[in-house]
Amino acid sequence: MQTIEADSRAVVRLALSENTERANETCAETFESITQLDQILYERGGSNAYLYGRVLQRLEQTARIGSTIAEVLTEASFESESRS
Repeated sequence: MQTIEADSRAVVRLALSENTERANETCAETFESITQLDQILYERGGSNAYLYGRVLQRLEQTARIGSTIAEVLTEASFESESRS
């Protein structure tokens, strides 16, 4: 889960540094990791399954925010290039 956490934050950092392509790639990889881990946790059940599920939702939300930032920066880049 620590790797997923780091990857989620990396999506935001990459997007803010305008490395939008890598941000989107990392986001897709993060979503895949979250889906796989969520399935494993679901199958195991256990008393903490709900808690882990909520943590994974927050990490997915963080990655999605980074992806949105990358999208906005990409659109802004295209708009400024078309004005030139």
